[in-house]
Amino acid sequence: MSNRVFFEALYAINPGDESIELVTRPCIEINEGVISGFSPGCPPGAKKLPVAVLPGLCNAHLHLLDYAIAETGENKRLEDLVELPRGLKYRLLSRLSLDTLEERLSIAATNIRNHGTLFLGVYAELGQIGASLVARVLDRYRLSFRVLVQPNKKVYAEYKELLERYGGVGLDTVFDLSSPELVDLVQLARRVHGYVHVHVSETRELYEKGDYKVALEAKPHAAVHLTMLGADELMQVAREGIGIIFCPRSNIYHTGRLPRLDLLPELIAETNVALGTDNAAWIPPFVAEEASYAYLSVHPVSRSKARELAEALLLSITSSCVRLLGLWSKEYDSLSLGASLVLIPELSWSNDPVTTIIKRMQSYKVLGAPPGEATRVIRELLGEEI
Repeated sequence: MSNRVFFEALYAINPGDESIELVTRPCIEINEGVISGFSPGCPPGAKKLPVAVLPGLCNAHLHLLDYAIAETGENKRLEDLVELPRGLKYRLLSRLSLDTLEERLSIAATNIRNHGTLFLGVYAELGQIGASLVARVLDRYRLSFRVLVQPNKKVYAEYKELLERYGGVGLDTVFDLSSPELVDLVQLARRVHGYVHVHVSETRELYEKGDYKVALEAKPHAAVHLTMLGADELMQVAREGIGIIFCPRSNIYHTGRLPRLDLLPELIAETNVALGTDNAAWIPPFVAEEASYAYLSVHPVSRSKARELAEALLLSITSSCVRLLGLWSKEYDSLSLGASLVLIPELSWSNDPVTTIIKRMQSYKVLGAPPGEATRVIRELLGEEI
């Protein structure tokens, strides 16, 4: 087989900063297993394949380690499950051997890639041990990631050490540190090109304590959940330049409430906005499912801007998410950092391909093709030679 391959796809999606470029019947070029871009018109003899080609999908907020304890504590409250150090999650993770954790994380990484995701923002529990394990597994499966380490003890010195070593830390709440310490940590992160993410207003209790006001003062790189914030409060967060990560399936599962997903088009015009799947112990870690769920759940109040919502959701699981995590480079737009290949039968006659992708891709095949593997993945997707 030649190392250079061309094929004509149904569509290519090129997500910009605030809008989507939809290219019809693009010619996709692959060199040595790396997609090197798309253009109009293929050479004679190139196959026509019924796929849409997107840059690799991105999951901005994932607790990956607890994939190893799936569906534990189904009858327990969120606080009983995840509070450090007494939460059930931490007790169970500490009982598993590193070999067991690595085996189960490897299964997770395979499944995540086989659902089209190539970019991840991962909260890593267990301090340096958890961070090293997550990094080792995700590297092995050629996934790009930002690890956001959670310390074993919530003290400033440990956050600082982890930030300097791994380039990212994740806080359960803004109250894990004092307000001055949190401000100092964020400022340190900006000096060392690191990242600080914080769960904000996930519960009514945290919102009533004014945690989002503390976040507005500290200005972390991203605020996660924001479930309890109203429209004005969310727009204030966005206008401060804080990245926003919504996790709607987790929020409805744990608290019975959705964030203001109807504001996605307005928010993404102000800051980077992304979707995350949160705890893999309870929510399947597939961001295509998250986007489909988000669209369907908010559609009743967003019919008048349905297409804008679909575009915003597609941005939130592609370029906006990759930028939020600090993983973007110009090669992302050219697809050479990896692609997601979507095989949806309805695309060939859809009246709105972008909305079809958002609504339906979680029901069909979506495969991630990291650099070097595009030819193999396309053959696997279609079950034929190209």
